[in-house]
Amino acid sequence: MFENHPNNSLFFFDEGRFGCKAIVGRCWTHKRVRPVAIVRPGFENFYVYSAVCPTTGESINLFLPWVNTEMMNIFLKEMETVLVGRQCFLIMDMAGWHKAKDLRVPKSIEIVFLPAFSPELNPV
Repeated sequence: MFENHPNNSLFFFDEGRFGCKAIVGRCWTHKRVRPVAIVRPGFENFYVYSAVCPTTGESINLFLPWVNTEMMNIFLKEMETVLVGRQCFLIMDMAGWHKAKDLRVPKSIEIVFLPAFSPELNPV
């Protein structure tokens, strides 16, 4: 099926969170003096949406602020523009925003879901 069509591409997809977290440190002080440090608690995060073709090494990556259906729609639209004229099989896990009713999957992309609880099957 897939091998007989040269305009078909196979991509694996996943997203990952990257961010900063405050770290507790140490410092020198006089005996019996408790040091005071002003800390801004919280996290700074971003997400990398990435699809990789394992046979060619071609990749499509986007840095986005959240993981939700809206961001997934942005990624799929970008993927469609990169893969002009090609059909694509996009293999990914079954996260809620991957299967949402508001997800707009372009006609040139067919989504194939991995079995539940099997992250080791996704090379991304």
